[in-house]
Order: sequence, then C-alpha cells, then structure tokens
Amino acid sequence: MRAKLSWLAVAVILLSGVGEAWASGPCGIYARIEEVVLEPDVDSPTWVLIKGDFLVALDSGRQLAPERGYICFSCVPLKGKNKDKCLIEWHDLQGLVEEKGTGKALVAFGSAFSEVFASFPEVQRTAEQAQQNRFPYPVHHGLTKLRVPTSRDRERTAGDRDRNPAVVLLEFQTRKDQEPAKKDGQSR
Repeated sequence: MRAKLSWLAVAVILLSGVGEAWASGPCGIYARIEEVVLEPDVDSPTWVLIKGDFLVALDSGRQLAPERGYICFSCVPLKGKNKDKCLIEWHDLQGLVEEKGTGKALVAFGSAFSEVFASFPEVQRTAEQAQQNRFPYPVHHGLTKLRVPTSRDRERTAGDRDRNPAVVLLEFQTRKDQEPAKKDGQSR
C-alpha cells in the first residue's frame, strides 16, 4: 500500500509539471560589451554607461534588430537591497569585460516583462546622448553570461527567426567591423 502511494505521489508530481512553464520570461537585453564606465565615481556610482552591441527583446518574444552604441542606466531611485543588487551587477559587468576582453563579454540582463521596460531602452549613438537618456536599471532578473557559440551553433540556427542572441550579436559585430570607417570622423 505504501509503495502504491509513493508511485502515485511521483506520478502526480511529474504530471503537474506537464505543459508550458514560464519563469520570469525572456531576458530583456542581450549585449556584447566593449566598455563599462561607472560614474560619478567607481566606489559609489549612481549610473553606468555601457558601450557595445545590444539586442532588445520585446515582451511579445520578438527581438529588435541589433544596434551598436551606448545605453546608460541609473540606479536612482533604487534603495536598500535593490540598490545593492544594481551595484553588484554593474561591477560584475565591468569584471566580465576585464576577464573576457573588450568586446568579448556576452551577457543577458533584465526581463522583457520588467516593469521598467514599459518603454524600452534606446541604444544611443554617442555617450553624451546616452547620459542624457538614462534608463532605470532592471534589477529583478539578474545577470547571465552567455556562452560563446560554436560554428556548429551558427550553422544550426542559420535562417531561424528565433536565433540564439549570442550568434546574432557576433554576426552583427562581424558585419559592423567590416564596414568602412565613416568619413566624417564619427565612430562606428
């Protein structure tokens, strides 16, 4: 009798997990980061300027086209543990760039369903524009290092609309790096 109840309990647990499960949804921002600047000072920053290539995911599951530039996030008005999480993630981003090298840190952060993404962050062309358009930092989803895709990963996802964001960012980087420098002195 006891054995039958144990098997029944296992069956109920397994069957209750059948179906589509949503945790916190897809990440909101995928990035290939070149530089992270903490300001006004490194020890107690209130905002972070991130330079790189960005892919923003919408709550519909659709991804916007990747863009190269800057996004500036603010930890104001965060307080307490949320501010601490924000600062930890910013320092982690900076550490990833130092560990992996410029342009080799691939990360995902924020949630496409985050309340701060009522309007999505826009990638700005210059650092000055980004600083003027600071966006609240999304702290409730964490920071995820993305695996650098292999050539097999790239072949497997070729032509797939829902492609691995790391593959999309690396292909975007390759295309952008092959473009000739702009004649008016603007950075790429």
